[in-house]
Amino acid sequence: KHGMRRFFCDSIPVVGSSAELPLAEAKHALTVLRYEAGGRIGLLDGRGIRADARIVRAVRERRELALEFTVERREQWQPPAISLHLLVAPPRNRQMDLIIRQCVELGVVRITPVLCEHAVSRPEADRALAGWHDTAIAALKQSGNPFLLQIEPLLTFSAALEKCTAPGYFGTVPEP
Repeated sequence: KHGMRRFFCDSIPVVGSSAELPLAEAKHALTVLRYEAGGRIGLLDGRGIRADARIVRAVRERRELALEFTVERREQWQPPAISLHLLVAPPRNRQMDLIIRQCVELGVVRITPVLCEHAVSRPEADRALAGWHDTAIAALKQSGNPFLLQIEPLLTFSAALEKCTAPGYFGTVPEP
């Protein structure tokens, strides 16, 4: 019916153990993708664990929505040898989502959104961070990267520079 999709599960048990998919992921798997018991899914915890699982119980009723799985294969990945941290002034519109998706695909470990004095874009911190986190999880599932991009709170340019401890490179991306 469909290939094995990946789902975000922040706590993946050992091989042979069972658990339930988080509600938001279960809702997508059951109501949108129409998974049933016996189906196979991939799991990512964002901290280096990838797993394959078989669905043992799929409940899609008005009062209950649940997807229980049993882990069949589980592997722990080592963090990348090079840790990339991007400081970026969030662009206007939804371009930050594109930056986040590409950073997840490239293996960037951390992003710090920076508010620059003359920037046109002024995202609302809490709402923006929640949306960016959701974008990072979607990109994680799509790319299969076992490590979730960490998105730090918005900082002013000077505060972001003060926090930097590693050598860095500065540049801009020209408008297309």
